[in-house]
This record gives sequence, structure tokens and C-alpha cells, in this order.
Amino acid sequence: GFCSTIKIESSSYDPTYAGGIAGFVASNSEVCGIASSVQIKGSSQVGGAVGAAIGENIALRNIFTSGNVTGSGLEIGGVVGRIENGVTLYNSINYATVDCGTTGAEIGGVVGYSKYIDKIMPHIYYCVNTGSVKSCNAGGGVVGIAFYDMKDYSSTIMIEKCANFGAIEGINNASHKGYSGFGGILGNSYNSNGAQVAHCANFGNLDIDCTVHGVGGIVGAIGTDPP
Repeated sequence: GFCSTIKIESSSYDPTYAGGIAGFVASNSEVCGIASSVQIKGSSQVGGAVGAAIGENIALRNIFTSGNVTGSGLEIGGVVGRIENGVTLYNSINYATVDCGTTGAEIGGVVGYSKYIDKIMPHIYYCVNTGSVKSCNAGGGVVGIAFYDMKDYSSTIMIEKCANFGAIEGINNASHKGYSGFGGILGNSYNSNGAQVAHCANFGNLDIDCTVHGVGGIVGAIGTDPP
């Protein structure tokens, strides 16, 4: 399916759950074969296609987004703002610019925030970002933040066979603590086993003008604590 230009200017409620296709996707759902051109402004959990996908057995595939996605809060992504637990995102491309305005953070070209707190981990593969990414803190060409909150370290969030071609910019905002990083693929992993990045490539420039724990061509920082 194809969605023509969609303009969303959501309220100040936080989280916003704003997406060009769906605001929120729950367990046992599939979103596939979608191309959307969007103009979205929201607070937190804002995505070019889906605001947030949280639950088990969720498949997001063959999604293509373009336009502009802006969030003034947290967890902003070109395709999905937030994914959590049993979500598989694959074969999707973001062409949209992803912007923090003057206050937003935890921003990714494809996914803003990926979290794993149960036994089924998120899996992101064959995804590409070409749009520019701007964040006040924690930004990645593919994923902004990966957060692993489990005592069992035998599993981890998977990011593989992904690429970024978009420029990544970190802007200074005194209200954000310098706890995270900026990376060409992944901005920050909250702990040493938060994410596994494999067979990924970054071709985008990083221009970071804020205090963070690390900046890297692939991963910005690993093992830093959440705010």
C-alpha cells in the first residue's frame, strides 16, 4: 500500500505515539508493504511509520518512509519511534529527515529506542537510513539507543546487515546530561551486552557539538547508564 503525504501535528501529551501509519502496534501484529511520505511533529515515541511497537510476535517489514519527522521529547525514529521485546524490523528504508527540534533526544534514522526486558529480543536487519539525523543527546544513523534490562545476558538486541548514509548532528542543550553517545549505526548501548551490531556499514558524517560519553563511526558508547 501507499500513503500520500500525511501531516500530523500532535498534542503535547507525552508519549505522543504518533506515526504516519500507526501510532501504536501491539502483540501479534504485522505492518508490511507500506510507503509513506510524512510531515510529523510530536513529543515522544514518534516515527515516520509507527510511533511505538511493543509486545511479542510483531513484524514490521518492507516499510519506506520519506518527508520530515520531528520530536521534542524522546524516542524519535525515521521508521519507528520505539520497539520493545519481540519486534522484528527488516527490509525497510528511511529517506526522511529526523529532527530533535531544540529539545529532542534518543533519535535514530530507523529506530529511536530499542528495549529488551523479556525473553524475546528485538531484531533489526536489512534496514537503511539515508535521511539526516539531529539529536540533542543519543543519536544513531540506524538506532539511537539500545537498552537491555535483563539479568540473563545470553541474549541481546540484534542490529545486523544495516547501513547509514545520512549525516548525524548532535546539538548542544544544557538540559540534557552527557550520558550517551552518537554513532553511525548505534548511538548508545546502556550496558555491555545491550546490543550486537554485525555486518553494518556507515557512510554518513558525524558532527557532534554536545558533551557525550562517546562518538564512533559504528557505535558511539557502550556500557553507559540511563539517565
